[in-house]
Amino acid sequence: MKQSRKLFCEYGPVAYWLSVQKCRAVRHMQNAFSSDKFARTRHNDSLPYSVKDFATILHRDSLLFDQVSEQNKAHNVQLALPKFTHIIVNPNEILSFCILLGNCSARKGYKPARVLMNNKPAMAIGGGLCQISNMINYLALHSKMTRVEYHDHDWADLYPEFGVQVPFGTGTSTFYNYRDLRFKNDTDIVYQFVFFIKDNHLHGQLLSDKPQNGTWSIYTPEEYFSRDADNVYRIGRIMRKWVSDDGNHSHEEEIKSYRAKLLYDAGDLVKSQEILF
Repeated sequence: MKQSRKLFCEYGPVAYWLSVQKCRAVRHMQNAFSSDKFARTRHNDSLPYSVKDFATILHRDSLLFDQVSEQNKAHNVQLALPKFTHIIVNPNEILSFCILLGNCSARKGYKPARVLMNNKPAMAIGGGLCQISNMINYLALHSKMTRVEYHDHDWADLYPEFGVQVPFGTGTSTFYNYRDLRFKNDTDIVYQFVFFIKDNHLHGQLLSDKPQNGTWSIYTPEEYFSRDADNVYRIGRIMRKWVSDDGNHSHEEEIKSYRAKLLYDAGDLVKSQEILF
């Protein structure tokens, strides 16, 4: 059987670094010469209409999770949050996670926390900031904005969930700056994202300057765990449903389906009070 050729980035750390720099340079050029307008304006005053509120646990104080990584993740989220809160997305503007965040480094104060690297869990500077991108993605899916760039890591289930979390399957994967999360506001509505931390929770709000005429809900109609040989998989679908304000009109669509390999002991599902099989 003929083996597939290795990618240049697979020929060692130097080749990988060069590949990353090339990809970043290409994206910088694309951004510089693009006619797209990127959201950069902030208003400290909140817009009057609430589109969606949500909250996720910031620091999971459980033996199921590496506490150094959890503490560093919470630190990274707190450090990055001012770059996103109160951001305004005007009509015809694009919200870019990577442009707002910038490149994370130890010099800027970021610490190592858990990430996915080379398809495996690892520790890296700036880890854990997917908690912000996940929140942005989940909130924006309740709006009329259009998702124009999205990457996921739904081939892998990193850890058992407990408490209030963004539903599995709506998670995002970003890597500065060429794996981005972007939403375009192709409506006549002005949107605003507001974030804050309270009682060990990351709170997110999506606001608008006028009503949307209808509401969206994101849900998982069916999800189950299945064993295949020595591996266990989380399998399910993510749906989005719109209902008009008067309740007389509605429609729903499948956002995606997933089949994620568990990267932790399946027995931990019982510890976190999830149902296995």
